[in-house]
Amino acid sequence: GQFIIKDQYGTPLPNAVAVVYDTKISERILPDSQGVYPLVAGSTYRYTATCRGYVGCQDQVTVSENACTVQIALSKAPSTSYGMGVTSDWPNFRGDETNNGIISAKTPIQAENAMLSWATKLGESYGSGATGCPILITEGGWDYVISYAGSSIVKLDALSGKVVATGNMKTNSSFAINSPTYGGGMIFVGLAGGGIQAFDARTLKSLWYYKDALGGQPNSPITYHDGYLYTGFWNSEEQTANFVCLTATDEVPSGDDETKLPVWTCPVKGGFYWAGAYVQENFLLVGTDDGGGGYTTPSGGLLCLDPRTGVELDSMHDLVGDVRSTVAYDKVTDRYYFTSKGGYFYSVRVEEKDGGYQLADLKGIKLENGSGGTAMSTSTPVVYNGRAYIGVSGTGQFTQYSGHNITVIDLESWSIAYRVTTQGYPQTSGMLTTAYDDGYAYVYFFDNYTPGKLRVLKDAPGVTAPLLTTKETLKGNAYFTGKVLFTPNGSQAQYAICSPICDQYGNIYFKNDSAYLMAVGSVVDRIEIAKLPDKTVYTIGETFDPTGMQVLAHYANGTVRDITAYAVYSTAPLTSDDNMFIISHPSLMYQNRDGVPGTEYHAPDGVINLVINAAQPTFTVTYTVNGEFYAEQTYAAGDAVNAPEYNPEEGFVFFGWDVPETMPAENITIDAALMLRGDANGSGSLDTADSLLMLRIALGIIPANETERIICDMDGDGAITSIDALLVFRKAMGIE
Repeated sequence: GQFIIKDQYGTPLPNAVAVVYDTKISERILPDSQGVYPLVAGSTYRYTATCRGYVGCQDQVTVSENACTVQIALSKAPSTSYGMGVTSDWPNFRGDETNNGIISAKTPIQAENAMLSWATKLGESYGSGATGCPILITEGGWDYVISYAGSSIVKLDALSGKVVATGNMKTNSSFAINSPTYGGGMIFVGLAGGGIQAFDARTLKSLWYYKDALGGQPNSPITYHDGYLYTGFWNSEEQTANFVCLTATDEVPSGDDETKLPVWTCPVKGGFYWAGAYVQENFLLVGTDDGGGGYTTPSGGLLCLDPRTGVELDSMHDLVGDVRSTVAYDKVTDRYYFTSKGGYFYSVRVEEKDGGYQLADLKGIKLENGSGGTAMSTSTPVVYNGRAYIGVSGTGQFTQYSGHNITVIDLESWSIAYRVTTQGYPQTSGMLTTAYDDGYAYVYFFDNYTPGKLRVLKDAPGVTAPLLTTKETLKGNAYFTGKVLFTPNGSQAQYAICSPICDQYGNIYFKNDSAYLMAVGSVVDRIEIAKLPDKTVYTIGETFDPTGMQVLAHYANGTVRDITAYAVYSTAPLTSDDNMFIISHPSLMYQNRDGVPGTEYHAPDGVINLVINAAQPTFTVTYTVNGEFYAEQTYAAGDAVNAPEYNPEEGFVFFGWDVPETMPAENITIDAALMLRGDANGSGSLDTADSLLMLRIALGIIPANETERIICDMDGDGAITSIDALLVFRKAMGIE
């Protein structure tokens, strides 16, 4: 039989996938090469139909004959514009689709040139409230760090570390040992109980939620590729858990947490722990746990799956121990690299064969720690220039200086070139920069032991021993370890299960079990006032106005950033001592200096030369109306005086204030008259005496002064007439 998937208009959907299960045995039924399923008449089959950009469906059908055709119609999902303007330089666990953690930014390589820029506490400890590993996005020219803590997804300003937005997750992410993933304008977070939640990358609004049928901890990174998501879950050493593929499509944009159907699932005994997938168009590679207890069971797996259908193309199930690393790809060698908890570094090729793909030429190196026991590794390899770099455990996973090391492998000779001692197990993965033109690569790892030191390794082909070391001591024993670049101090010191990530400016972002999210970058060389503010002349007592100012920070690694929006300066009233006005860099904390961790760091300041004039004495103008207070104004002597506005009530005439052109060097009071129109005798009310006086003026019996000419002109014709007198008489008599 066949399952034919079309859109609502009857057009076939070639990229759609139907996953079919026999309900009697609960097993997936696979089609042959022609797409024909081995259906049995009278049997009932459950199916899930999905396609990127469409609303998935799930149903069951009882077939009446073996060669039947099941027609499935999928509706087009509404179009969306999530994450408009958002890009990412580090969108996932390892930074790009090769999972290799290689950058070209100038990260610090000397402790005295590195500093902790900021530390922001988001969660609590290392349990359900822990802070997650970070990724980076850019929106509208501003850089942000995305992480999560407890049941909140968090967006922080990358330069200041300030939280600028949060979103609600349906639950926590178990132990928060993985980063979110960005793709297609959305951010995806793995949640406890086998969940994945999608968010708008710009607003952090929840979009949809997936709940896996087998549940599990979200202990594997999420890979985004071409509109699809791939990740695995973990229940226990010996329980089954799913590796799953989902479309990233928001199928119901009007909702915020609609249930998501999987494109396909791949159940494996032992499940997937820190096992991130390498995904390309034709196949994906992902490691599995070995399905047994302990470290060295020789049944760890590597799966090669069709990324569209989940059909197994090839697999290996005889690797030593759990494969708890992401699979990394190196283009130069055209090989794939990973490690095992059983203490091996592996490499394999993928070959095309008979229209499909197969795993070939598996090679392994048994890792060493010099102390005995299993030299386990859960570190995703960094592969560059014929070398591989991984973290390796000593005899006691949480025992300091027990053989923990960074192992450097020479790929050409397929041997360990050398090991670099560390205090704690570098349990996560490294990051390598190619930025320096001295012929060396610089590689960064964290110790998973308090205080969680950040180390830097200097290496090149042919090097057979560490070039950079730090002398550390414990109970009288000396250890020459990998060079310590930075040491978290005080409340930030803790175990560190986080791989370093980096932005274009060479800033390294990470978290540790203190629940702080942190940024380590290059120290500041100088602060440049690239543009002076519009106002540089002040009087004592005024406050600084930054309008028009541009501030640039020049860092030791040669990068320059516009920090105008972040610049720190005094907002207190200016004094005569502020003529050299200080502009400072924000959020700088401490560094390792002269071998002392936690040394407070002070960056150089920028200076603006201001003219601060002495405050001039001021004088008061008091405005009254008919002798009653109305308003006050303060001027320096010689300032132009401008009277306030006054709006009289209807029926009144306001004669205004006679103000001087400039303020004299004394306090003055100016009175203005407010009179009732028609009140010719100034009694304060209208009566027949007013009308008689106006009539005498109209007949020329008596003359009128200037005030009377204004007050008595009732009809506004510019003259005092008998009509004006009559209007006042009628008002006085109450006729109108």
